[in-house]
Parts: sequence; structure tokens; C-alpha cells
Amino acid sequence: MTGSRVALLFAVAACTALPGASAAATPEEQEMVDALNAGRADRNLPQLRLSPSLERSSFAFAQRLMRTDVFAHAERIQAGGRFRRLGEVLAWTPGLRLRRPRAVRMWLASPGHRALILSRRFHYVGAGRARGIFGGVPATVWVVQLGSL
Repeated sequence: MTGSRVALLFAVAACTALPGASAAATPEEQEMVDALNAGRADRNLPQLRLSPSLERSSFAFAQRLMRTDVFAHAERIQAGGRFRRLGEVLAWTPGLRLRRPRAVRMWLASPGHRALILSRRFHYVGAGRARGIFGGVPATVWVVQLGSL
């Protein structure tokens, strides 16, 4: 990829829950959760706890977005049914670099994304990513899903 600018496209949504599939957090996905929690700590907010259900759902949805070449929110977040409230933020970046810090900075600079990430209503989080060809170019897609009981 050439050029110094990286385009980040973001979307935000609240969805309802359905049962999920299985997957485990990778070190990169755990680093995304850590970066989100660092942003919350800077504002004296409680840390989000990793949810295996949201982790599986985020990972599966990121893979689906990459596979289908579509950048849009899930109609229903595929997490366990115990969550009363769910939210989702997405990031798409050209190139295969993970760009976690930049994605978090951009989310926190966007009023809608910032409201979700910094909401005291959410207590759980899962992060998933996929890398591959998206829109005809090498790209990375991040999905972060938040939940409350």
C-alpha cells in the first residue's frame, strides 16, 4: 500500500443477541480489548471484561464481513442470550497491518463510537478481526462488540 494516509470507515449500531459459535481471543484481539480499556481508564471508567461469547461473535462476524466483501453491521449480534443490551463498532483499514491504536483513537474521536465505547452501561467486550482482500485491496476489518447484563 502506498501513501501515508489510512482511511478508516466506521459504523455503530445496537443489536439484539442470539446464541454464538466457538472461537478464542488471539493476542492481537486481546491487545484491542486492552487498548479500549486504556481509553476507558484515561477517563476513570471501569474496565470492560472479556466475554467469550462476544469474542466468538466478533471474530465470526469479522470473518463474515471479509468473506462476503460487505462492510455493514450485523442484523443480530450472535452472542449468548444473557445480554440485555448490545452494541457494535466496526473499523475497515486498507492494508494488512492491525492498526489497533489508530482504530481506537478514531473511534474515540467519533461521537457515536465514543458514546458506545465509554458507556457505563456496557461491562463486557469481545474483539475480532479479519485480514484479506476486501473491496479488491488488501485490508483489515475489526469488529468490537459490547454487552451488558
